Amino acid sequence: MDSNPDLNTGASSDLKPDIRARVEQIINSQVGRTLGFSLLEAGSDFCTARLQRSDGVLNSNGRVNGGVISAFIDKVATCAAWANNVNGPGSRGTTINLTVNYMSAGAKTDLIGTARVSRRGGSVVFVTVDVHDEDGGYVAQGMATYKLNPTPR
Repeated sequence: MDSNPDLNTGASSDLKPDIRARVEQIINSQVGRTLGFSLLEAGSDFCTARLQRSDGVLNSNGRVNGGVISAFIDKVATCAAWANNVNGPGSRGTTINLTVNYMSAGAKTDLIGTARVSRRGGSVVFVTVDVHDEDGGYVAQGMATYKLNPTPR
């Protein structure tokens, strides 16, 4: 992966309005609002979001807490899993596995998470998330497996 987050993919316009609204709803959930997440861009199988650095997400060393980074990775991966026009309005889903590798301390800047679907296999979606600081420093990488049920049960 590149050492800098790719914020200029031009992918924002390829999602149906209802799917884009769903992605926005995911990132703007209560958890997302509480922890300071915001959507930057979304396109088919792709999502980029920001984690705003604030006192509420810092550890005792003044760095972004690892648990907050993990929650951020999960949320950005979920957005990428949903960012596909095949998902129906009654779809449901959940994270079934999440692995996080921390590359460096959680920076003293906002963090940018870039998620890309690696593979869709039936109802299982595999997503890779790279987290960088605003200076391009590599903070963490996540691998998420997401179970998506395209039709309600």
